[in-house]
Amino acid sequence: MLGFRAEVTIVAILETTEDISQETKQNLEASLRGLVTFEDQRITHLRSTEPPSWLKVFADVAEWISPLKVIATVFFSQLAKNAADDLWKNKARIAVLLRETAALPLRKFAEALSEAKRGSQANTDIVVGLPIPDDHFGTALIVPTETIEDAAAALAVFVCHAEEIDATVRAAIEGGEGPASSVRILLRPNGQVLLRWQHQKTLEIVEHEFE
Repeated sequence: MLGFRAEVTIVAILETTEDISQETKQNLEASLRGLVTFEDQRITHLRSTEPPSWLKVFADVAEWISPLKVIATVFFSQLAKNAADDLWKNKARIAVLLRETAALPLRKFAEALSEAKRGSQANTDIVVGLPIPDDHFGTALIVPTETIEDAAAALAVFVCHAEEIDATVRAAIEGGEGPASSVRILLRPNGQVLLRWQHQKTLEIVEHEFE
């Protein structure tokens, strides 16, 4: 069981495409009040006949892990005991864990992102991540928002691996093997994390997987 409670405040950047309504952004900010403070809000204007749509919440690794990592680590460890083969199958267990008081920040975040998805277009990506290699492309996870349980589990896995992800991308950049644009964070069904990016020089696909 999750036997503790922690206050969490994350200072983040909110970037959206121009199709995301002001109401959706205001609702997200209100839902996350006391949990996330948006120090910067940006709108990206795209010129395309079929422009992509996104809502991104980026924050430095220290913002994600202190103290959200404690909550996510315990949540994920409890979940993994019962869902080692397929993290997302055991939604009933996730729902039970999310009802515990200590899991409130995780549940609140998941609910806010899922609500933002419902208030957006069908093709809108709801994204969390790190502002590297920059705070536009970033190192990004598209959060599954079909259910609160999906979103919460994805957030927990991301936060648990945030330090490793940050260190891996920075090492690649310093070694001249960094991304040409963004880094994708992909989640395996068993909770493992895969990073994927396009090499800035060769343009070949680079992958790095965490256990």
